[in-house]
Amino acid sequence: MKYFILFLSICFSFQLSAQSTYPDMVFLKNGSMLRCKILEYKLNDVIKLEIQGGSVLVYKSDEVAEIKKEYNFKGNEVENTEQKHSYSDELYFAFYMNMIGGYLEQRFWGGAQDIPTLGLGAKFSMGKSINRHLMLGGGIAWARMNNYFMYSSHLPIFAEVRGDILKKNNSLYYSLGLGYNIALKRKGFSRNGFTMTDANGGLYVNPAIGLRFASFSKNHFCIEFNYAIHSAGYSFTGPSAELIGPTKNLFIRPTLSFGFLF
Repeated sequence: MKYFILFLSICFSFQLSAQSTYPDMVFLKNGSMLRCKILEYKLNDVIKLEIQGGSVLVYKSDEVAEIKKEYNFKGNEVENTEQKHSYSDELYFAFYMNMIGGYLEQRFWGGAQDIPTLGLGAKFSMGKSINRHLMLGGGIAWARMNNYFMYSSHLPIFAEVRGDILKKNNSLYYSLGLGYNIALKRKGFSRNGFTMTDANGGLYVNPAIGLRFASFSKNHFCIEFNYAIHSAGYSFTGPSAELIGPTKNLFIRPTLSFGFLF
C-alpha cells in the first residue's frame, strides 16, 4: 500500500511540474487542445508553442480558436486565470444609457429656486482596440435635459479614446469623447411664454472614469461617472413677442451611465 501511495505522489509531482512548465492552453479549430508554453504569437501570422516533451510546434494564427493562459488546477477542475479583456476581431463596441443630472428654476411666491432634475440620454461608440490600454474610435450620443425655462435636446457626434487602467479582470477604465454637439430645434416649443425659434450647436466634451466588470464572454458590463458638456445657442420669442438671443449656453452635467462593452 505504501508503494502505491508513493507511486501516486510521484505521478502527482510530475503533473504539477508539467503544469508549471506548460501553463498555457491552445484550442485549435480542428478540435485539438494543447497544453503548452507559448513561445511566440503574431496576430494574423503564426503561433509558436512548446508542448510537453520539448517539441516545438508552429501553427497559422487563423488555425487557432482560443488561447487561454496561466491555468491552475484545483482537484479535477481547471481554474482559468486568464485576463478576460478580449474584444471581437480587435474591434470594440460600447453602448450606454445615461442619467443626466441638472436643475430647473421654479418660482415660489415671487422668488426663484433651483430644483434638482434628471435628464436622460444614450451613447454609442465603436472603434479599434490597439491594446487593452488604448482604443480609438468614435460615436454618437443623444441627450434631453431640463434647463431653466426650456427643455433642450442634443445629438453630439464625437471622436473617442478609451482604455483599461488596470491589468485585471475587473478594471478601472477611462474614456474621453470630443466632438460637435448638434443642438436640436424643438419647432414651436413654448414654455412659460417663451417660444424657441432657432438652435445652434457647439463643442461637445465627455470625460469619463468607469469600472469594467470581468466576464466569461466578450460582453462586459460597465458603470461609469462622467461629465456631459454641451455647448449650444438658442433664440426665443418672449411673452411680449420680443426676440431673445441667440443665447450662449454651456451645459455641464454630471452623468451616471450603465452599459456594455463588447
